[in-house]
Amino acid sequence: MYHSPSPELEHLIKVLESVPNSETYVYQLRDDQQKTMDCLKAFQRAEGQYISVSHSLQNGVFGIQLSRSDDLLNWTYADTLDIHAPQANIWPTENGAHLLAYEKDAPNSFWIRLRFYADFDSFCAEYDIQQSLGPTAEGKPSFDSVKLASNQLSQSEIDLRFHYYKDAEVDRLAVGRLVGSRLW
Repeated sequence: MYHSPSPELEHLIKVLESVPNSETYVYQLRDDQQKTMDCLKAFQRAEGQYISVSHSLQNGVFGIQLSRSDDLLNWTYADTLDIHAPQANIWPTENGAHLLAYEKDAPNSFWIRLRFYADFDSFCAEYDIQQSLGPTAEGKPSFDSVKLASNQLSQSEIDLRFHYYKDAEVDRLAVGRLVGSRLW
């Protein structure tokens, strides 16, 4: 059963969707190295600084980049996290760890890769999820939920939404659960 939103919620939606009435907005965002910041996903750290992952096309190859900002308008490139890799999504956990999910590509194939960072400054592990639905492509992951025990990817339960290329003919939506970085 559908319930219409309250007048307060309707007003909030209109305000958030009204870009021309915003105090500030940016189109075709680029970092300090003039790399495009396509499909930007950002969050604010406890210290107040904003962190983002995005992808950029360089010499015909997508790469995922990590950037930092103090104001959401001016971004400083921090690192390239992977190449042959678009469509990143990041999930900061309650205990300071971060999960990164994205498409990883090779000729004629895409799959989902997860990376785990125990804290913001150190890389700990990555996991390639083997294709199970499409013969050539599974990707565009987004997080539904993350349960992480003892700050360990091996003791986790991660729910993802993603796309797959059914029979190499049509793009479909799917959901999956990765348990303990072993069972998909």
